[in-house]
Amino acid sequence: MEWQPIETAPKDGTRVLLAGGKMFCEALDCYVMSPLSAQWDVDIWLVAGTEGGYVCADVQEPTHWMPLPLPPSEAT
Repeated sequence: MEWQPIETAPKDGTRVLLAGGKMFCEALDCYVMSPLSAQWDVDIWLVAGTEGGYVCADVQEPTHWMPLPLPPSEAT
């Protein structure tokens, strides 16, 4: 997996890693830098929340994206 230009990112709701942008986090009153996990929703990149939802924030001006890696396999 390598970083790809943001223009080639999927806009079908697939969650990806974004880089080169920033997100304002109202709860912390600060900017959080990338990379961030997000997905396209209508006209903005929404950041994944912690409980299956989304925080009220969007990634601003990302420049690159990458598919999420596969999760680790469960040890038997």
